[in-house]
Amino acid sequence: TRFAKQFKKIDVWVDAKTHFTNRIDVIAPNGLSDKSTKLTDITVNTPLKDDDFKLEPINEKEWKLIEEPF
Repeated sequence: TRFAKQFKKIDVWVDAKTHFTNRIDVIAPNGLSDKSTKLTDITVNTPLKDDDFKLEPINEKEWKLIEEPF
């Protein structure tokens, strides 16, 4: 797989009670670096409103804005 080339080892920790992934540890292919990601405060089926997906306005003078069709 594509992950086999990117990592020497991947450990995924799963909470036995919730069955959610709560930690991912990876080791680089050369074995010289490792990274760990902890996932906390995971919720499922949280009620969301359309406003929850709105982004804050940006200052177009400070950013290069490109709009592309889907």
